[in-house]
Amino acid sequence: MVPINSIDKLQTPCFILDPMELERSVTGFQKALEKKFRNSIVGYSVKTNSVPKCMMLAGELGVYAEVVSHDEYELALLCGFKKNHIVYNGPMKSKETFLEAIENGAIVNIETKRELDWLYELPSDQRYSVGLRLNVNISKVSPEDADGSNDNSRFGFSDETNEFEDAIMKIGSLKNVKLAGLHIHRTSHSRSIRFYKESIAFACKTIKKYALKLDYLDVGGGYFGIFPDKPTYQDYSDAFYEVMTAYGLNNLCVIVEPGNALVASCFDFVSEV
Repeated sequence: MVPINSIDKLQTPCFILDPMELERSVTGFQKALEKKFRNSIVGYSVKTNSVPKCMMLAGELGVYAEVVSHDEYELALLCGFKKNHIVYNGPMKSKETFLEAIENGAIVNIETKRELDWLYELPSDQRYSVGLRLNVNISKVSPEDADGSNDNSRFGFSDETNEFEDAIMKIGSLKNVKLAGLHIHRTSHSRSIRFYKESIAFACKTIKKYALKLDYLDVGGGYFGIFPDKPTYQDYSDAFYEVMTAYGLNNLCVIVEPGNALVASCFDFVSEV
């Protein structure tokens, strides 16, 4: 909070960043995951809040920058994130940053068919890892959490068609590229534990269906975290672990991409009335 005796010195309206509250939120999720998983990553959603100072402080706490465009990728680098501490998602990647990120060890989740084609431009004398975004149709995966009768997504590769299998086959045909992870980012209005359990179960079933040997599961964002009587970070982490253990996949690195859950509580808005 802003000290009352300093408010009159501010040029209002303005937002005030509370670094201690940001740290509380970030470390809260980190510790919740660490209690259950040997390897985990908290990604800072740049699209949710791209204030450089906030990004820098989050980076100092050990989070990765989760970016969804070439502009956000470049901003993350300017804010001090190393290339291998970036999670690169979304359909707005440029070819140049896409290839650069993969070659430098970033976590890159492929989202479009053109990105699959770009993989052929990687140098053939090295080995690379990529992830793949699996489309999640909430109406079928977790109907109770669906927004309408057809809460599908235009993002990612669908296993209801041949898209997902074709993408796996295309990556598998490349001797220098390994499919290392699955990305299932969807959010629901409920943000319920049930929704995440069902979504992760869907991902685990897909992994087993295709006998995928992966390093990580990126479960996306959309969590509570600051509200009373709502699921806590530990509640979510426990739910992830319960489902992944049931499928024998709790050894995977778990990646989360919280947006508002990390930054909503660390800003105050100050204005004269």
